[in-house]
Amino acid sequence: MASDRRSRSGQAFTEFAIALLAIILLIVATVEFLPVFLDNLGLLKEVREEAGMRSLASESGTPSADRRSEFSFDIPGILPDDSATSGFFAEKLRIAAANLPSGEYVRIPNIAGLQETLRYSNRAGTAEFASGLMALPPEQALSRARGAFTGAGWEAQPIEAYDALIFSLGDSAVAAVHAGYAADGSGLTCLTVVARSAGGEM
Repeated sequence: MASDRRSRSGQAFTEFAIALLAIILLIVATVEFLPVFLDNLGLLKEVREEAGMRSLASESGTPSADRRSEFSFDIPGILPDDSATSGFFAEKLRIAAANLPSGEYVRIPNIAGLQETLRYSNRAGTAEFASGLMALPPEQALSRARGAFTGAGWEAQPIEAYDALIFSLGDSAVAAVHAGYAADGSGLTCLTVVARSAGGEM
């Protein structure tokens, strides 16, 4: 009887030790990987913003933004190989110039709930760029943008990604919308919109 109690007590202690080890490993992995994940999101945001601004500032051609950033993390005793705990993020984005010399005036419609942090229009009014934050998940933010554009007469195109939409205004203008979580870790969604007149010379 006493040996059964000791056996059960030993088994319970062993199970507790295994569970505690698993929890510690989970906490250490989260602490180590979270900065890497946030750095990657920050790099993506910077490249997209830079490419968007260069697109609006350029009168022709295809401006691009290209960034590369190193990351490393360390989980003592688990991943001793340096090649498994370090590497590089790389992001490259090319956007056609938005400042067309001729074309129709374009305007990005107001999107409900979007707190704009930046809005830029070129002098000719043929291109516009807007970026802001929303307290919604990216899918719902895209859905709200779709409603705003279609309500303003834009037509959603079948070319789309899980985090982006394309619209056209007949054959006179095109627009693209991208949604993703903000890199500052606030949990807000960063919505970026570019619209321009179509058909001008590049």
